Amino acid sequence: MAAWVSHETRLGPTFMRPTRTLPRILSTTALATAGVFAAPAIFAGSDQAIDVPAQDLFTAIEELSTETGVPIAVNARFVENRRSNAVVGPMSARQALEKMLDDPDLAISELQDGGLAIVPTNRLNLVSQNATDETLDLGTLVLTSDEARAGVFGDRPIQDVPFSVTSFTSELIENQQAGKISDVLENDPSVRSNVPRGGSTDQFIVRGFPIFNSEVALEGLFGLTPGRSTSLQPYEKVEVFRGPNAILNGVPPFGNIGGVINLVPKRAEDTPITDLSFSYESEGHIGTHLDFGRRYGENGEFGLRFNGAFSSGDLTGDNNALEDSVAGLALDYRGDRLRVTADFLYQDLFYDAPQNLFLPGSGDFAIPDAPNGATNNNAPFAFSENITRRGVVGFEYDILDNWTLSARYGTRQGDERGLDALARTIVDGAGTLSGSTVILGESEIKVDSYDVGLSGEFATGSVNHEVALQYSGYKEDAYRAVTGALVPTFGGTLDAPEPLLTRPELPPLGPLQRNRSRDFKSFAAVWTSKFLEDRLQFTGGLRWQDLSIDNFSEGTLTTSYDDSEVSPVLGIVYKPREELSLYASYSEGLTPGPFAPGLADNAGEAFAPFVSEQYEMGAKWDTNGFGASISIFQISQPQSFIEPATNLFRVDGEIENRGIETLVYGNLTENLRLLGGVTFMDGKQAATAGGATDGNDAIGIPNVQLNLYAEYQVPRVPGLTLSGRYIYTSSQELNAENTQSIPSWDRIDVGASYDFDVNGTPATVNLDITNVTDSAYWQSTGRSFLSLGAPRTVRLTTAFKF
Repeated sequence: MAAWVSHETRLGPTFMRPTRTLPRILSTTALATAGVFAAPAIFAGSDQAIDVPAQDLFTAIEELSTETGVPIAVNARFVENRRSNAVVGPMSARQALEKMLDDPDLAISELQDGGLAIVPTNRLNLVSQNATDETLDLGTLVLTSDEARAGVFGDRPIQDVPFSVTSFTSELIENQQAGKISDVLENDPSVRSNVPRGGSTDQFIVRGFPIFNSEVALEGLFGLTPGRSTSLQPYEKVEVFRGPNAILNGVPPFGNIGGVINLVPKRAEDTPITDLSFSYESEGHIGTHLDFGRRYGENGEFGLRFNGAFSSGDLTGDNNALEDSVAGLALDYRGDRLRVTADFLYQDLFYDAPQNLFLPGSGDFAIPDAPNGATNNNAPFAFSENITRRGVVGFEYDILDNWTLSARYGTRQGDERGLDALARTIVDGAGTLSGSTVILGESEIKVDSYDVGLSGEFATGSVNHEVALQYSGYKEDAYRAVTGALVPTFGGTLDAPEPLLTRPELPPLGPLQRNRSRDFKSFAAVWTSKFLEDRLQFTGGLRWQDLSIDNFSEGTLTTSYDDSEVSPVLGIVYKPREELSLYASYSEGLTPGPFAPGLADNAGEAFAPFVSEQYEMGAKWDTNGFGASISIFQISQPQSFIEPATNLFRVDGEIENRGIETLVYGNLTENLRLLGGVTFMDGKQAATAGGATDGNDAIGIPNVQLNLYAEYQVPRVPGLTLSGRYIYTSSQELNAENTQSIPSWDRIDVGASYDFDVNGTPATVNLDITNVTDSAYWQSTGRSFLSLGAPRTVRLTTAFKF
């Protein structure tokens, strides 16, 4: 079973460092931290002259393998934070390894082809003595590894990061047939989606606060993901850093503070990859995906990874269909000191009648029950197309052994057009819908995003230090053209919608005119000092940020904002045991002064900027393929919302959200694996005007969110795995006065997969059924909108690995 969740973080612009081999032999272990060193050349029992100094154990094992030519398989998790003994003199590779380890917790096993494997002593009997360096199973069946990446800190194990972080791997994406980011995050108890699954946009609520898809980072750079939704075929991992944390990557485009969602592109592995899959989704959406990867050069210095996917057909929503075209080319070079990457990405999403959000009208009527999730309040002639072209290049150069200079630059060209005829407004408790406007629009966005960094480490006596400096910039120019028409009111009801069936005559679109401009610059400095053999770590840092925003109406400047702020971070990590990490931190998020959205009657009105704060403490446990974490947090941020009674956008008081978040991941038994957890939150309003709503529950923050996903490998049917997921969300308030709310909801998903061979070619069939009971529910009230939950949806994929 491959890893579902990666647990090492890359918190900065640092690319993969070269290793001699990373073959696909550790599918049950760490994603990129396990390795086999060297190639089989000399049997492990042959005597040789060996000279390997005392040092980090993982590095020492690599040097021993290089000197002797004997492959040595090891999961980096087993030797993390261990030191080796010096080994000098004539001896065999096995004798040298025994002296180097001198650890009763670690054992050595000989492989069929003359190689060696290092495993925990209590798992020695799980290693087949007939295994080779291409078939080795270390018996760990883990769901986690130790790596992810994002932010200014640089490569660092998640156990060493004083924040709550989860990194979902491509194995999980493939196993669950996740098509976009929101599908993956249904495994995360701190996250909820804020749009219907058949909508053209992804929005997320993390720890009670929103994140737009356009704020998702690509290898730590903002502004390079599509403005609406992201297809996942070219990506290796989806990472979630929870809560406001401007120190990591600076301010996202719209300043939302729920956290940082980061995407990591797939790169060529040391073993060739040629995977082909075919998929089906009810009600007739079919697709195919090719994943091709190779390394070239004498030592595999040059890498190429291509992902291409196409799908088309009806979705489960009424009149709802999607055509999705995706291509991603990832190139890389890895030398002794220089690493270079280049990514070129293309995506074209075309939705027919995309599902959309609902907005309650004025009055304190009770929110009606949700209709079936297939209900569509958009006209059948409505559409949305989003075309995104992106290129990202970067390099890393080791100017000294422990000091690295890096730089990255990315650009995005986004073109969007769409037509909406929405019966959006719910006017009464009976669920009557009202719509009267048809809007046609086109937009274009150009983004440039970059960073330059210097990171290194040094020691003063027994204290190790890590330093990271980073300068980053984000420049965005957006252009828009809109036309529309008023038509007689249409809508019907939630249970029996009557969308507009005939497209009215619309005035012609005029030329594209400037809509907004954003220019963000920042400089960050972070210092970490490590004591007690790196078991006690203190981190401090500052990020200076300068934010400039201009909004335009028909090309004329209407609102403008320019200000700067310094955002600090403080953190402490203590590891009383190798597998246990305790941490505490203080961080801030900076949000530019908001502008009232277009749906509000005061659209375009500018508001003052504000700073959000987060206090967090927690513990992380990770050992032998099973991990768990708990975090306690408090986040405060000024509150903004559209007031239903007046349809005015307001900033009034602040939201204080306190919570406890627990996560589990890994093997509960040999055949049963778990992923999920529960988040308890208490979101309250404070310091509102005249204290009118002080103490009321915050909008869109439920008290309880629970996600639990499980897989069970059926022992008597080799290759068969059954899966299930349960999601629960408690009730949520819709307005500041707490006079409107939605009830709690839950959902059950089921699935199965079967591995088999077709003439020697490994193949897998995956079947997943979302919302197997087809229950109807409102899934979120985030940002004062109502979002429908997913209807019953069947997905089937057959994948071949050539």
